[in-house]
Amino acid sequence: MTERRQKAIEETNIENQQLHTLIDDLSKENDKLRIVANHCDYLQNLLETVIVENDSLLDETTTDDSPLD
Repeated sequence: MTERRQKAIEETNIENQQLHTLIDDLSKENDKLRIVANHCDYLQNLLETVIVENDSLLDETTTDDSPLD
């Protein structure tokens, strides 16, 4: 019976080590994805700013081109 318990403990330790490694790998991947998400947020904000400025310039040109009454 002691041998079975010892074997179960060893198997549990191996599984625990594998899970620990998996958690470490997933944490590293999450960190990388968080960095990518931050870059995406920055680019989205930049594009939104450019679009707003472009729309504003288009509005100004449209009003400048309109004939005066």
